[in-house]
Amino acid sequence: CFTRVLLLFAGVNNSNFFWRKAPFVKLVPALASGIILQWYLPVNTRIWIATFFLSLSLLFSFFFISFFRRYRLLPMAGITISICFITIGAWLVQLNSIDQKSNWFGKSYTDKEHIIAVIEEPLIEKNRSFKANARIDHLLAGKDLKKVEGRIILYFKKDTIPIQADYGAIIIIKKPLQPIRNSGNPGGFDYQRYCYFQGITHQAFLDRNDYIIINGSDRSAF
Repeated sequence: CFTRVLLLFAGVNNSNFFWRKAPFVKLVPALASGIILQWYLPVNTRIWIATFFLSLSLLFSFFFISFFRRYRLLPMAGITISICFITIGAWLVQLNSIDQKSNWFGKSYTDKEHIIAVIEEPLIEKNRSFKANARIDHLLAGKDLKKVEGRIILYFKKDTIPIQADYGAIIIIKKPLQPIRNSGNPGGFDYQRYCYFQGITHQAFLDRNDYIIINGSDRSAF
């Protein structure tokens, strides 16, 4: 029932065949607008949350007015729903931005610390190396172990990689990480942003003496 009212407020009626088949397509532009706004013009999350609940409260208030007055206010209700989806889009950007998380390793990582990571996939062969994405679980500084999160790309030199370095392997990386950067060509592919959208911000090119493989494995049962 609530969904039917929501679609009515959004301007979906039985006279339009297309919107009856795909009614929520009308809400996609609002969601996309929120994503674009937060990406290019970041706003504090609290503002988006306050806007969302304010819009939601206004939307529910329509249920307490007469039907005829509600019908006259349909355009305003549609705008309110759009604002709700704009705030959801902005919140999704905040939720999926790895550098906005409190325990992202990049906020405290220094070159003096070692990385404890888990290889997330089978190694992919390149011309001079093997490549794999890895998940960072801890930072190791002396005897201090700090729980963190983040993702990186690892490149293993071909002639030095041991057979144990495969999917699920837990390794200690002793070599400092390097931020992922673009090639600098104007108009070129934005590789840095592509990786960022996957939660990957750093990389490391490893020789055999740059890492240690720990006994055990962290493979997904699925």
